[in-house]
Amino acid sequence: MAIARVKDLVNAFPAAQIRDAIQQFLEHTTLYTTQDDLREVNAVNLLTIHSAKGLELPVVFVSGVEKGNLQKKLAEQRRLFYVAMTRAKQKLIVTYVNKRGDYAKKRSQFLVELGVESEETVKACEESSTS
Repeated sequence: MAIARVKDLVNAFPAAQIRDAIQQFLEHTTLYTTQDDLREVNAVNLLTIHSAKGLELPVVFVSGVEKGNLQKKLAEQRRLFYVAMTRAKQKLIVTYVNKRGDYAKKRSQFLVELGVESEETVKACEESSTS
């Protein structure tokens, strides 16, 4: 099936010179993303934060907003969380857990920075999940 798809793509660029056809094919595949196939349909699209850059969606769920899940470096975590939040046009829903399997998890500090959670609430939940 994958070979057939590649053949279809190659045939879509019928340049007179093979070099031109290859160049057109490579330009197309380099610029193509799966979001190019998104259409206005009544469906749920599952995207990574990176692949959602530049898109605006009516409702966005950001799951796993726990310390260290987005990135290791704090500045990169903040940037990615901002990108995720700003994809929502109408509604943003953020989820997190206090425990994943046998491991206690801490909520992202950005929830406190945004005023969504208070420092006290976060600490109380962390204490209850470790006991």
